[in-house]
Amino acid sequence: MIHLNDKKEFVIFQKPHSNISYIGIGEWKKKSSVNAISNAFVLSTFKGEIFHLITSFNTLKENVYIETSHINTEIPEKKITYIQHASDIIEKCKNGYFKKCILSRIKQETYDVKNAFDIFKHLCDSYSHGFKYILNHAEFGLWIGVTPEILISGNSTSYQTQALAGSKEKNDYKKWGNKEINEHQYVTDFVREIIKSQGKLEYESSSEEFVAGNIKHLNQKFKFKLDTDLNEFLNQLHPTPAVAGLPPQKAINWIHENESHDRDLYCGYLGFLDNDFTEIFVNLRCAKIFQNKLSLYVGGGITAESKPEDEFRETEIKAETLLSVIKKI
Repeated sequence: MIHLNDKKEFVIFQKPHSNISYIGIGEWKKKSSVNAISNAFVLSTFKGEIFHLITSFNTLKENVYIETSHINTEIPEKKITYIQHASDIIEKCKNGYFKKCILSRIKQETYDVKNAFDIFKHLCDSYSHGFKYILNHAEFGLWIGVTPEILISGNSTSYQTQALAGSKEKNDYKKWGNKEINEHQYVTDFVREIIKSQGKLEYESSSEEFVAGNIKHLNQKFKFKLDTDLNEFLNQLHPTPAVAGLPPQKAINWIHENESHDRDLYCGYLGFLDNDFTEIFVNLRCAKIFQNKLSLYVGGGITAESKPEDEFRETEIKAETLLSVIKKI
């Protein structure tokens, strides 16, 4: 049995479509560039602060006990506030200030799980397709999540990324609406433009449905080569319109000025940076773990065609990705 607490810095993760978990216990160090990182687990906050874990990684072959003494001090956003912010963004989209802006909120939920590692285990059992992790960082605390979205994978020979946007329930078989189609198109056009400005686009798929847990999205895949270095590309690509908005800087400024919480690791990225094969994911469907309470980070893309009540309901559905797992423990 491996004993961990919130005084130790670590990450445990499992890659998509794999039942092998890896563990690394060490120290998170801040870096100015991913180019200075090799063969290491890397994470970035939404604001672009980059860290890597100084350690060696091993296959996890024994059970883990993770305890936390963190007391929740975060204040969840009320529904009425979210509705007001969504309405403000919709008006700004109609007036041409935004094409799209991502609005997020914190949803808090009490739970009675003594060992946080049990949540991670059930997450891995429930979602084979996503990148699953649990990590502790001295500055940001204990986080857990499962994300379906690849930011970049591959190596200098060939990289891949995707444009993932638009959301509806998995069992909703109606045609995609104009709101979701346009929302996805904004992201697709942005990703394509960044790739062409930084390298050579080799392949682009058609738009297709992508199922992630209880939600499905519109997705488009890209294969490309880079003429610039990886850090420059990531700086241009992230945050994408799928997690920030368009125009990017206007959306980011609005988020920082109006959201009542700091996103921290939510909508940042994380994964393994390797000379042979890099695989980095956008940090979605995640939560911060406290004593007997979770702060779930959820959000959605607001456009001129959005309806505030529908957008709030979408965040409730997205929260179920983690909540449905916890309810089974």
